[in-house]
Amino acid sequence: MIAVSKLRERLAYDPCSGVLTWRHVDPEHHYRGTTLARRHNSRFAGTEVGTLSSSDGYLYCRFDKRDVAIHRLIWAVYHGEWPTCEIDHINGVRTDNRIQNLRQVSSSENSKNMKRRADNKSGVMGVFWYARKSKWIAYINSEGKRTHIGSFGTKSDAVAARKRAERDLGFHRNHGRPA
Repeated sequence: MIAVSKLRERLAYDPCSGVLTWRHVDPEHHYRGTTLARRHNSRFAGTEVGTLSSSDGYLYCRFDKRDVAIHRLIWAVYHGEWPTCEIDHINGVRTDNRIQNLRQVSSSENSKNMKRRADNKSGVMGVFWYARKSKWIAYINSEGKRTHIGSFGTKSDAVAARKRAERDLGFHRNHGRPA
């Protein structure tokens, strides 16, 4: 783990905008020589930290020879300690790093705030048309278990049952939003 004190010396965070920027660094304290410090300050000081990953949509940066997710750096800088669990972007926007949009949750809790998959055909997570029986099926995954909610004659009945199950199991209100 990178020391949080080191992060706070080299990074500045604005909780309202969610932007993390590089600070101007002291050459004597952070680098072996003044040339490297001058190079860092001229290239990076005051600029936004992070590069968007094309594979998962999160922002990352290289810090002390390690690739680190920006939202985890922000959590450490703001709270003074590294997160012990996953960091959830409440609104589902992976680049929205305002502190009000970040929460530390377990993996199970994080899965209760997922976007609907792009290949979902019914428009509702956990609801699909089962042609062989000519019924709408509702199911829910929670705590590592898949639970069959029921078979329904109408889509609206299946959706209502699925939404009831989400409420009963403590799913986030944003769960199932469009991808």
